[in-house]
Amino acid sequence: MTPTSTLTSKQFEKISKALGDSNRLKILHFISNKGGCGQCSDIHTVVDLAQPSISHHVKILIESGLIEPEKEGRNHKYTLNEPMLDLYIQMLNDLKHCLAKPPDQKNTDSKNVDHRHVDPKPVDLNHVELKHGDLHQDDVEK
Repeated sequence: MTPTSTLTSKQFEKISKALGDSNRLKILHFISNKGGCGQCSDIHTVVDLAQPSISHHVKILIESGLIEPEKEGRNHKYTLNEPMLDLYIQMLNDLKHCLAKPPDQKNTDSKNVDHRHVDPKPVDLNHVELKHGDLHQDDVEK
């Protein structure tokens, strides 16, 4: 899965969940230390898990787009998808920048809006696309 310049909210969530497990972090670290490409048969050296559990964790990393599988004969190797990781990091940095702005830099136009008469529409987060630079201070409630 090669990333475009955007991540959907679902992709962002999948990556976040994939990074939320210490075994998957160990697998990513292992692949990274191997120059971004690691053999499946060597993963057991970094995680003390049975092969079915390793396969489960690798599958989650593949589905999140953080690693890409490649088959060479009977051997499987996994490559770190650095562009996807870079895009995820950019999105986190956008969020950090948004949250770090002082309250006085908020959009002053919103002070003149009477929010009592606004009919909020439900948002389907499965269809929201986030782009680098899309997160703004006005989008985050404290």
